[in-house]
Amino acid sequence: MNCNAKPFVPSIEKIINVKYQESLDTIPFDVFMEYMIKKLNFKDICRLSMVSKSFNSYYSNPLIWKHFYIPESVRLFYPKKLNSIMKKCTGKHMKKEKVRIPLVIENNSDIPYDVYWIKQTPAFNSNYSMNNNFVQYNNTRCFNEYRKMKQINPGELHKIRTCENHHWMCIPTIEWLLENPYYNVGFGFYININFLEDYEHIKKIKPCDNRYSKNCNNFTSEYKLTYVKRIYQPKNLKLMPYINQKIKNFKYMFMKCVINETDFIKKINYKKNTNEHLIKDIKMYKKQIKTNKNEIKENNETSKSLEYALSVCGYKFTK
Repeated sequence: MNCNAKPFVPSIEKIINVKYQESLDTIPFDVFMEYMIKKLNFKDICRLSMVSKSFNSYYSNPLIWKHFYIPESVRLFYPKKLNSIMKKCTGKHMKKEKVRIPLVIENNSDIPYDVYWIKQTPAFNSNYSMNNNFVQYNNTRCFNEYRKMKQINPGELHKIRTCENHHWMCIPTIEWLLENPYYNVGFGFYININFLEDYEHIKKIKPCDNRYSKNCNNFTSEYKLTYVKRIYQPKNLKLMPYINQKIKNFKYMFMKCVINETDFIKKINYKKNTNEHLIKDIKMYKKQIKTNKNEIKENNETSKSLEYALSVCGYKFTK
C-alpha cells in the first residue's frame, strides 16, 4: 500500500450539473395529502393555484379543499350548538334564587367536555361568533352570554359552587369534534333542588403538627347535599350533514364558511362612501384651483400696471 498516494475523491460534477425538473405540481398526491398539507393553510393553496395552469388544476382537487372545509365547518358549528343548547335549557326556570348548592359534574364517558355557565337573562341572536368566551354581534364585543368554566376529560369530575335554577351546558371540545364530527352530542341542565343527593366531598386539611402520629391523615371526607350531573357515553351518534352529503365543490363551500357576507357588504359600503366624499373633495378643490388661477391672473395685471407707473416716475422695480 502506497502511503503517499492521493485519496480518492468522487467527482460531483455530474450531480451538480443535473437539472432537476421536479415541481410542486408533480408531487404524488397521496404524499402531499399525508405530509405537506398539514404545513399549509388555505391562503398558501390559493397562492400556489395562481402560479400556472398546471398548479391550478393540481391544487383545485376537491380532497384538498375538503381538508380545509371540515375543520372550518366544525368551528362554525361549535358556537351554533352552544346557542341552540342555551335556547332549549333556558326556556323555563329562569328565576333568580340565592340558595347556594355544590355542583359536581362527573365525566363517565370517553369524550372530553367543555363546561359553560349560562347567564341568568341571555339574549339570542343568529349573527354571532364566539371568541375568547365572548359573544360578538356585528364585530362588536358585547357582554357574556355564557362563560367557559373548565374542561373535563374522561374519568374526571368538576366541583363548583352554584345556585338554585342556575343553568349549565356541557359540549365536547372542538379538538374532539374535529376528529369525531357528530352533531347530536352536548346537553344543558339547570340546578333543581328536588334532585339533590348525599355526595362525599373529600377535602385536603392542614398537615398534623405531630409528625410521628400514626393516625395523622391529610384528607377528610364529608357528605353534603349536592346536585350531581353524571355524563355517560352517548348513544345513536349522528354525523354532521356534510359527511354524508355528496358535495362536489368543497372549495365553494369552504369560501362560504370563511367569507362573512355582512362584513363584506359593510366594507364595500364603506369604500363607496369614502369614494363619494373624495369625489366631493375633488370638485371642491377644482373650484378652488379655478378661483386661485383667476386671482393670480388679476394680480399679474395689477402688478404690471403698478410697475408701469413706477417706470413713468423714474423708479425701477426690484424684488
